[in-house]
Amino acid sequence: MPQFTVQLNVNGPASAVWALLTDDAFLEDLYRNRLQYVQWSVTARRTAPEGDLIREVALIPPMNAPAPIRKLLGSGFRETEESRFDPQQLTWTWRRIPSTMADKIKEEGRVRVEEAADGGSRLIAETTIECKVFGVGGLMESTAEKHSRHDWETLGEALSRRLAEGAS
Repeated sequence: MPQFTVQLNVNGPASAVWALLTDDAFLEDLYRNRLQYVQWSVTARRTAPEGDLIREVALIPPMNAPAPIRKLLGSGFRETEESRFDPQQLTWTWRRIPSTMADKIKEEGRVRVEEAADGGSRLIAETTIECKVFGVGGLMESTAEKHSRHDWETLGEALSRRLAEGAS
């Protein structure tokens, strides 16, 4: 079960990073136009009594995976992402539920954003991926990790770019 952490330096304060991470329009643009997801749409969004933002998103990721994985997941593969932003603890937790083999595939994580000494911030994304599929579980985990790392890096670039645009 791969667990990994990605740390990204972002050119902007943590409060501005959180504002973008909770901005549905920014994230939809990121997923649809930069990450080439077929679908990224908010299906539910509410504020819990304690102030947490709870969001559910329907996703259809690009199928840039080896043929055995594409065949196993099927042409109609999609995911639901359930996430919760806690403004008191400044953490965002999430999990993705696949449309295929949800009892065998787990992808979840936690995000924090810390202020950096240079006036920017550091986004820390901790991710766990587990695929209990005989024969291809390891391949599925390594492929998912590769895609996840790419998505986090692209997010970091998009955050820095957007924050730089806002500063000018």
